[in-house]
Amino acid sequence: LVESSPRNVRIYRSPRIGLTLKSGDTSDKIDFVMKNYRFLIHPNILKKNKFATILYYNLHHNVDEEQLSTLFDIKVANLNKYIESFEEGKQLDGYEEFENKTLSVGDQCKLYGYCSIIFLLIYV
Repeated sequence: LVESSPRNVRIYRSPRIGLTLKSGDTSDKIDFVMKNYRFLIHPNILKKNKFATILYYNLHHNVDEEQLSTLFDIKVANLNKYIESFEEGKQLDGYEEFENKTLSVGDQCKLYGYCSIIFLLIYV
């Protein structure tokens, strides 16, 4: 056996991909839809749900817009839209507007904001 040393790699978290509120009993899904069950080590090559990883990272790390922009290979203007939508979601009283439809990225950011307050996902 070859002894290997652990790599010094940062692991990023974000909500899982694929669980939506498009159909079925959404009351069962809302508890899980934005929980951070996804783990990755190369955030800059993300295609799906990049916004969620960016929002999670923004909540838990003290970095400025330019650093986030570089790390995730995203324009600062788009980053600010994600954060703005997330903050709007924190003000919502319910999740009904997200049910039974395909969500835009802005809607998904709002839903993540809503879930972060209701289910305290920002601490999980």
